[in-house]
Amino acid sequence: MHRAKGSHFELIAERFLIGKGLRALQRNFNCKLGEIDLIMEDGEFVAFIEVKYRESIEFGTPLETITPRKRL
Repeated sequence: MHRAKGSHFELIAERFLIGKGLRALQRNFNCKLGEIDLIMEDGEFVAFIEVKYRESIEFGTPLETITPRKRL
């Protein structure tokens, strides 16, 4: 259930960013350090995007879920 909901919101985020002019390179890239939800290109820059969705901030905001490990 969580994976399906996550995929749904990743697709929404990807479409939004494509609408802003970014180009999708890869979704759900896996490596030994974990997963990157979206990898997109914005001109000469490559963006590594973590998609977060929360129905409420009762357990924290999406920004608070990006731990130092995820900022590597």
